[in-house]
Amino acid sequence: MKKINNLFALFIVGLLFLVTACDPIEQRDELNSLIAVNDLELNVIYVGGEGNNRMVIEMNSPGVTGYWDWNFGKSLTNRDSITYMSTGISYLKFYGSTGDTQFVDSIQINITKMDYPLPDTWAFLVGVDPIAGKTWVLATDRPEKLAPYDNGPEGLFSFMSAPYNWLELWWNAGGTCCPPVDVNAEMTFDLANGSTNYTYFNEDATTNGTFSLKPSDETLQIIGADLVGAYGAEGQIPDTQDGLYQLKLISETEMILYQIHGTGWTWIFKPKGYEYPAK
Repeated sequence: MKKINNLFALFIVGLLFLVTACDPIEQRDELNSLIAVNDLELNVIYVGGEGNNRMVIEMNSPGVTGYWDWNFGKSLTNRDSITYMSTGISYLKFYGSTGDTQFVDSIQINITKMDYPLPDTWAFLVGVDPIAGKTWVLATDRPEKLAPYDNGPEGLFSFMSAPYNWLELWWNAGGTCCPPVDVNAEMTFDLANGSTNYTYFNEDATTNGTFSLKPSDETLQIIGADLVGAYGAEGQIPDTQDGLYQLKLISETEMILYQIHGTGWTWIFKPKGYEYPAK
């Protein structure tokens, strides 16, 4: 059971803030950051043994509403069954409200075994070892006429496509005159330390960021770094600044991202070291 400040103590603290502070807005933010609920109860029930990555998360205090943020997703309910995707110590947060008071609290978990596999989309993206992650590169050696581009040329990996249809090829920029300036760069997705980590490698430069994967929306967003291939021969491809892409296809051997703003653009990636079967 999570014990928190009682209402009387919060009332006294509130009076002190009102008397002594000079910025009412800042005071209000500080007050809202205090948990104003007695006996908030957050529980984790491991499925298949202590430390396993399948669990039930619960908020059992009456009169409280809110949602869980469990680092790799959100549960918009007080109770949910989740599959955690990383080992080690992490904190699950519960954002709640009671009356006019909003608060956030957390509970610690320690995942020591991964008996339950990741959902397919996550597993394809981060690989068999989510802590080490999986490295992707542009599929510069992609064979011709390979699905879903049955009439596509060889080396189809960075190209202009219709803004209304990602399968409609307009201009094979990467395979003809104008490949991306970072055509040999790499990007790694991993879940170390309970975080969605993204690392961009290009020659001697490394940029660290994060990513947001939403399989239900079929989107992948890269935050704080660039997508490999985001810069063409003439500079940054339009509207890639927010790092949000449609995830059109992902498997063990390929990932296809589509530019969802302005002129259509499509990128095809493969795992580093993967070789396409000879036809």
